[in-house]
Amino acid sequence: MLFACTVGVTLSQSVPLVHSRCRSCRVDVARAQSFGSCTVGVGVARAQSVLLVHSRCCSCTVGVARSQLVLVSLVHSRLARAQLVSVSLVHSRCCSCTVGFARAQSVSLVHSRSARAQSVSVSLVHSRCRPCTVGAATANREAEYPPPPSTHTRLPRLHLGRSFTIHSFVPLVRCARVHPWFPRCSSVMAEHLSQSELDYPFKLLEYFNGFRVSKVIFTACELGVFDLLLNSAEPLSSRTVARELGTSPDGMERLLDALVGIDILEVEVADGTALYSSTDVASLYLAKGSAKSLHDMIIYQSQTIYPLWSNMADAVREGRNQNQKTFGLPPEDVFQAIYRSEEEMLKFMGLMNSSWVLDGHDVVTAFNLSGFQTIVDLGGCTGALAREMAQAYPSSSVTVFDLPQVVEAAQQHFSQENQAVAFHTGDFFSGEIPAADLYVLARILHDWPEEKCLKLLRKIYNACKPGGGVLLVEAMLFENRRGPIMAQIFSLNMLVQAEGRERAPSEYSHMLSKTGFHNIQVCRTGKSYDSILAIR
Repeated sequence: MLFACTVGVTLSQSVPLVHSRCRSCRVDVARAQSFGSCTVGVGVARAQSVLLVHSRCCSCTVGVARSQLVLVSLVHSRLARAQLVSVSLVHSRCCSCTVGFARAQSVSLVHSRSARAQSVSVSLVHSRCRPCTVGAATANREAEYPPPPSTHTRLPRLHLGRSFTIHSFVPLVRCARVHPWFPRCSSVMAEHLSQSELDYPFKLLEYFNGFRVSKVIFTACELGVFDLLLNSAEPLSSRTVARELGTSPDGMERLLDALVGIDILEVEVADGTALYSSTDVASLYLAKGSAKSLHDMIIYQSQTIYPLWSNMADAVREGRNQNQKTFGLPPEDVFQAIYRSEEEMLKFMGLMNSSWVLDGHDVVTAFNLSGFQTIVDLGGCTGALAREMAQAYPSSSVTVFDLPQVVEAAQQHFSQENQAVAFHTGDFFSGEIPAADLYVLARILHDWPEEKCLKLLRKIYNACKPGGGVLLVEAMLFENRRGPIMAQIFSLNMLVQAEGRERAPSEYSHMLSKTGFHNIQVCRTGKSYDSILAIR
């Protein structure tokens, strides 16, 4: 017996799918040879989404977020309205196979953070389970969404299932378009999601406990759990970890179990003893000794940002930062609070250094900057972004310009061998800035209100020669105020810690135009930070 269903795709095209009915429920999405030759766009921009409808099998009920509705099985969409791809897939009580977003135990569920710009793509991989094989888009074909000319949003090659590939290249202007079928599709999706949350508020509970999850990771980093496991030749018991790190065995066991629960660690039980080991992600990003370590970022989040956010309600009431209440320092001098001691300054510099480990290459290669011979990174801190710039454009000279104490600390604690970056001391607000063909402002303007941003941009404009420019690197909001959630959270952080805010591209473009710049180009990298290039 065959059932036919359709998947909504780009420009209202549909792909015919065939689901065969068997007693143990073998479900393959897009498995049939009648897949067709449509150009498929999965969740292209927020205006589009994919809704898969599947009839009920004898031993399998598939629903979204454990909904009792029979006809809904999978929704790919921008559930979090952000660059984070959210997929709610629950394959309920299918013999020995349980698939759930962030809940899978025996089934490999890969939730790919592949959202680039305003495009959503999902990569699901399920391991084969004897009574049930679930695959996402397993047709042995490739469909392409070809890149239009003058596209500045670059997306990776994305895989759905085992052999279905989508090349999602979505230009900024097209991301804003709403296709005719979107209201119907989004309303259906919202209906199912709201119904599932009304049945049981999984998502709300996940959000409520978010701060606890963060503190689990923070605590493990501060105690040195990830470094110990990385350097161990074999998995360790909680008692061994506790002994090595000087903690209580009971507390460490609970911490390690929580880290397993959020897929940061792995565990095996042998002869009644739980043995813990690092995942690849933990070894790469959470261990202090890794080349891509985010350890410094985590320490800053835990010891500086976390206390500040305890006073978020007061920040919202008062509309100003909470440095006075949190650290006893006046709210007017933001960087007096950030650099209140050498230890705190080094923590902040470590945060900035970690940020460019993740995003540096993408933001400096968002545009071809090889035509700029001299580049100055204003407020360049440790020089991490400048090093990425020097590596990408070896024929250009790159200089970091920052406060004297910052430059001294950068050269003492963050220098590298064969460093092709120069350092120059000064204050870009009160002093002169060195001559350059291109000025870089990376995570600078978001610290300040518009009047101070305009003051700095005018100074840069006056220092630029014709044909010179400025590169802004910021976490940019969407124009429709629907995300990305990371940028929205960053904007709240600017409220509680600094004087500025995150902005949409149109706001940065307005400030650049007002100070004389033209030929303004925007590139969303699809990661935490985006780039804007403007020419004098």
